[in-house]
Amino acid sequence: MNLKDQLCTEEQAKILKDLGVSQVSLFYYLQLFQEYGGGIEIFYKNEFPESNVNVKYSAYTVAELGLILRNEYFVEVTSISGLGVCTNWSRKFYYGNTVAECLGALAIEHIKKKRESIQQINERLLG
Repeated sequence: MNLKDQLCTEEQAKILKDLGVSQVSLFYYLQLFQEYGGGIEIFYKNEFPESNVNVKYSAYTVAELGLILRNEYFVEVTSISGLGVCTNWSRKFYYGNTVAECLGALAIEHIKKKRESIQQINERLLG
């Protein structure tokens, strides 16, 4: 399985950062400075030279997204023909090209609806 399939999308990573979620994760989306090739790449934690990085977002794994959602939702996750489908306790469906993408959408809604504070979420992520 492709690593990218196990991570929230780059756009979701940006939104989660903007919402105040701690930027501590196993993987990161990094926008490199133009002189280092530009573009977005995925790096494992601390395995990149900070001097080459223009912008950095946590690329949350499926497990890390589970920490963000912890106990707030009964989440049922299914993969149908490679697509992700998540259902929460209210039976609202979230879809994505991967399970990580649908969990990312659910995590964003969880935070936007202020089901719990960012501080509580960040405490779990920082463990």
